[in-house]
Amino acid sequence: MKKISLIALFLSLSFAHGYAANWYVDRDAAGANNGTSWANAWTSFSNVAWGSNGVKAGDTLYISGGSSSKTYTSRLVVGANGTASSRITIRVGQDAGHNGEVIMDFSSLGESMDGGAIECNSRSYITIDGSVGSSRRLTIKNVRNSGNNTAAKAISAASGSYITVQYLNIDNCSNGFRSSYGTGFIVAYCNLTNIRGDSGIGYVQCEGTWDANLIHHNHIGLLANSSTKYGPDGVQIGHGVSIHDNTFRVDMTSQ
Repeated sequence: MKKISLIALFLSLSFAHGYAANWYVDRDAAGANNGTSWANAWTSFSNVAWGSNGVKAGDTLYISGGSSSKTYTSRLVVGANGTASSRITIRVGQDAGHNGEVIMDFSSLGESMDGGAIECNSRSYITIDGSVGSSRRLTIKNVRNSGNNTAAKAISAASGSYITVQYLNIDNCSNGFRSSYGTGFIVAYCNLTNIRGDSGIGYVQCEGTWDANLIHHNHIGLLANSSTKYGPDGVQIGHGVSIHDNTFRVDMTSQ
């Protein structure tokens, strides 16, 4: 009877906590398109299910980069929260045939993008990881708004907390990472080039004490107007931000 009781307790705890699951996005998947495998992957970010019927705390969402690269042209809006012990992770595919470069390209919107390519607004405990081995294989580019310096962002985390962004390439965007009114932000090992709006990395009005928010081991490349000499800030910060081991570069442009 004791053994049966222990087994029942184990099973009840297991079901109560649930199991971490892997989910998949591949624009070319031709199966059931329910996100449960590469063959049955969701074909667009808008099809991703979040919460109890999809990606939830502890789960990983993999995005296929094909054998060499795949391009996606729609934004990814994160629709659930992780927890301190069970984060939601968004990653480039790690398997052969899916571990090429994921390219999120918004050039079709011209200079009118509003919002983020990846949006974690009001979300918490999210990790966005572009690494495959030691390589960066998640690129976000051409996220621009010429009429509003703060409108377009590669990664948006307004009122979010505990968002980690690592091993991304961000190119020709108004802003790289931009957050507000939160804490626990980390941007690390990213390569930002041709930033042309308000800032490369902006922790606007973030909160916390020593080392609550981190910016480290990034390259931050900015474009300044060759006539006015004005351009974006490298970083903008609030409280509790530690910045170390970054490189900054400013290039001049006539546009």
